[in-house]
Formats: sequence, C-alpha cells, structure tokens
Amino acid sequence: MISGTNTTVIITADHGLIDIPSANVIFLEDHPELQDTLTLPLCGQSRTAYCYVHPAKAKKFENTSKKN
Repeated sequence: MISGTNTTVIITADHGLIDIPSANVIFLEDHPELQDTLTLPLCGQSRTAYCYVHPAKAKKFENTSKKN
C-alpha cells in the first residue's frame, strides 16, 4: 500500500493498434525458408517483429528476407 507515502502513480499505454487488410498480413508459416533461419519464433509486435537469427544462418536470413 502506498497511501500516505507522497507517491504518484502514472499508468499509460500506447499500443498503436490499427486494422490492416488481410491481404497485407505475412504469415511466417508461408515462408519455411525464412522460418528455418530463426532460433526463436517471431516475437514483439506484429508491426515490429523481432527476428532472432541463428548466427550460422545470418546470410541466408538476409537473402531470404529480401525476396519476401
């Protein structure tokens, strides 16, 4: 409990969620050659997904992602 502690609590969120046409959605499952280069599934947000690339497959990731 923080009552009486002269504490201010500020809660905020900005998720920036927007609708996009389904034709613009890219599913990783449709790109197994790209999926093969990752050490973890995509994470983060759908607009800014993080790609954890296997170090030995970095060049393949670069080449494959340019094609997609």
